[in-house]
Amino acid sequence: MKSLSWTVEIRARVNARLQAFFAEKRRIVSRLAPPSCELIDEIADLTLRGGKRLRPITLFVGFRSASPEGDPEDTLEASIALELLQTYLLIHDDWMDQDERRRNGPTIHAKLEKIRGNKHLGGCLSVVAGDLACGYAWEAINQAPFRQERKREALQEFATMHQDIVLGQHLDLISHQEIERMYDLKSGSYTVRGPLKLGAILGDATREQLEILNDLSRPIGIAFQLRDDLLSAFGKGEKLGKPVGNDLRAGKHTLLVSEAMKLMSAGQKRAFERVLGNKEATDDDVAQALGLLVDCGAKQTIEQRIGALSQEARQRISESPLSPQGVALLLQLIDLMLARDY
Repeated sequence: MKSLSWTVEIRARVNARLQAFFAEKRRIVSRLAPPSCELIDEIADLTLRGGKRLRPITLFVGFRSASPEGDPEDTLEASIALELLQTYLLIHDDWMDQDERRRNGPTIHAKLEKIRGNKHLGGCLSVVAGDLACGYAWEAINQAPFRQERKREALQEFATMHQDIVLGQHLDLISHQEIERMYDLKSGSYTVRGPLKLGAILGDATREQLEILNDLSRPIGIAFQLRDDLLSAFGKGEKLGKPVGNDLRAGKHTLLVSEAMKLMSAGQKRAFERVLGNKEATDDDVAQALGLLVDCGAKQTIEQRIGALSQEARQRISESPLSPQGVALLLQLIDLMLARDY
């Protein structure tokens, strides 16, 4: 993998801008409703205590694909908008899943429940915190320095991305059978497609460049989520920032699980189903279920699917009319997203 040192600078710039943003919001809220500063503090804590800043990095790649000489400072407001949108999604998602750990710390609903001594109130306050983070995301994207004639296009892209995430979440919650469609909507939209296109619009991309970025985002986005599924199953808890095996205990309808159910023998399936969706499953139970995912070949099948999607994206990039710098950065972005280890 080529050096990704350029991503370090992006993370530093985005973190500094987020810190300044939250400081200003706390000053405003402390005058309007001092008790509500707890919402700002919780949003800021979750946003700043972790995260790889993949979406700002992806946005920068989209920007460079269209504008090799553009000023990187132009990407900052759109970058923090993506991070704030993710914080809103994480807060609500953690509450829906009743997860208690995120980024090596307590989830917001779990923390507020403990502070307030009331489970329902903690959940309600976390939903309100998520709503506030969402509002801040829209404020930030509206402040991004898009060319005036393209601002409506950029805001529409942000709205489409937001819509796609919600639709994908709905498909996830109802365990819809078209899992890759759900992945493309829920994860691919705001991890790859939206950031790439917003960055390109900031760089005043041509229509052809936007179409190329839109097309190649699907295989990258699906492969990213498949890698995330493998990490959630086989990764290390300290690297994930949350307990390993939670997806199995929650009965998540991932493609990994779907493939396993096709490949397992009747006996393996019975043993696996004793863990899937069982919130009381022990760590040993989970370990045995993960072993079955390996033994039946499901893990290898997903690895092969990731490889095929990666190759599809790389082929499209190599044939694209994007800037040479953009092509090089896109290939590195695929490495960054898909070469994550366990």
